[in-house]
Amino acid sequence: MKNVIPKIFIAFLLTSIYTPSFARDSLFRVADKEAREAAIAQNGEYLIQKYYRAKKYEFLVLNPEALEGDEIDITFFDNVPLEFELKERTKKHDGRYIWEGQNEKLKEGFYKHYGIDDDEALPEDKKTKKYISDQFSSINIATGVVQEFIDENGVSFYRQKGFSSDVDLSIPSNNNPKETRVASINFQYVISGAKYFIEQLPNTPSVHLLIEFDKENFQQSYGHGPTTEEARGKYRARQAKYHAYLRRNGYGYLIKEPDPEGDKKRTYEYVKRNLIKLPDSATRARFYKKLESHSQLNQSDVEKLIAEVESHLKSIKEQSSQQ
Repeated sequence: MKNVIPKIFIAFLLTSIYTPSFARDSLFRVADKEAREAAIAQNGEYLIQKYYRAKKYEFLVLNPEALEGDEIDITFFDNVPLEFELKERTKKHDGRYIWEGQNEKLKEGFYKHYGIDDDEALPEDKKTKKYISDQFSSINIATGVVQEFIDENGVSFYRQKGFSSDVDLSIPSNNNPKETRVASINFQYVISGAKYFIEQLPNTPSVHLLIEFDKENFQQSYGHGPTTEEARGKYRARQAKYHAYLRRNGYGYLIKEPDPEGDKKRTYEYVKRNLIKLPDSATRARFYKKLESHSQLNQSDVEKLIAEVESHLKSIKEQSSQQ
């Protein structure tokens, strides 16, 4: 994007959106010392892995009431708050929904830069630029509810609402669990080129972690395996650097030995479960096509997978027709 957004445009955006406003509710506040210390103490293994990817980070507490309104603001570290107006609230089940908002001044800045008139029919080249403008001036906030349960040892653990099949309901308090609303956000701020991520912490869901990604360490160990020797060499170098970081900080035990066969088996079972859930044959056929390029499954794996799924679906259909 840096070649698309010239410096003069960035200067324009800075002057156009940095206008303080107190009309909106802040979605987050910085966590106090007690909440921060609890988050660090109870999420050590999780945090050490997140810190590696972070250029900087901060602990936040969600203001869930803000999500009920049509206007909010979010501050990323010490920046001036970004204001967002509600575009759409998409409700899902179990208390989950997507709050989609737009920063109107940022959008207008893009439109002015690209010469876009929102009321006129746009030629093809400007349709793409309008899409870019809308995309980079908007934000999606995925919200949900986390419930707190107690295990047989009296230790708290958390589950997303609706995903609590492993909970022991013979423990009385588990029948009326405490609930906490949580949020997850990905946002790329094109003015600074920064990528931000906010999510609740697994063992203290009332506290959220905001990170600005470190570009150098952003992709240290994620995604499917590389397909060329050069890419594999770079991947191994990134992994070695990440593992050295874990050992240096006393978390070397988190490093897992390579298990290609185990990874392949888990991938196979995961894909099969999701294929079975696909609603119609046309959708599954498109998914089958994509499987041909899957790095962990060869052609015989794909053929076996398809046969197993089709056999399962045929069996379900026959059982239904007999009832």
